[in-house]
Amino acid sequence: MNNHIYLPKRQNKAYSPTGVQNLFKQAVKENGGNIEAVFKNKHKYKNLIEMYHAGFLALSLYKWLGQKFLLVPSDAPDLFFAEEQGTGAFPLEVMELYKPKGGFHNYEELVKHIWSKKGSIKYEQCQLLLASRMSTQKFDVSKFVKEIHKFQWSFERIWLSLHNQTIRQWTFFDIFPPTQSNDSEYIHFNLDKDKKFWY
Repeated sequence: MNNHIYLPKRQNKAYSPTGVQNLFKQAVKENGGNIEAVFKNKHKYKNLIEMYHAGFLALSLYKWLGQKFLLVPSDAPDLFFAEEQGTGAFPLEVMELYKPKGGFHNYEELVKHIWSKKGSIKYEQCQLLLASRMSTQKFDVSKFVKEIHKFQWSFERIWLSLHNQTIRQWTFFDIFPPTQSNDSEYIHFNLDKDKKFWY
């Protein structure tokens, strides 16, 4: 199976979520089956890790909208979501959220950290995916959203991704631009229940 195709008028490779998963499984195999070794080796696997997180957003969008997107790795921005059928595309920045050794003491501190890393980015029509690698049981989406809304982001949309390992599900909250339901409306992809949406 081909993991990529060449888009018309582009020289970059475009990957389907299935292609990304195949590459990620190969990287895990190269690291003796240790998935954390892949996530920790940002130097070698930066683009792959970004596409890994973005791939589940692509699957969730397909499930929700019925539109397939291919992932085109880049550097600035991190990658593009390109329509599989069509010529449309939008840029996506990806940032992993994880608890550092010292830990974040509150959501205000966490959002200030995100702002320091991504607040100055101004790509046209760019979206931001915040992929949390923190405990989903302890993550308060409402408090996080409240802090996000205190900043003037230039992103067209900000997604918060939470992975629940127990039920094998990725949940994506559309947390920016501000609405009254940023902390309660979401799209999701479940590894067991949504197999028919893989492409």
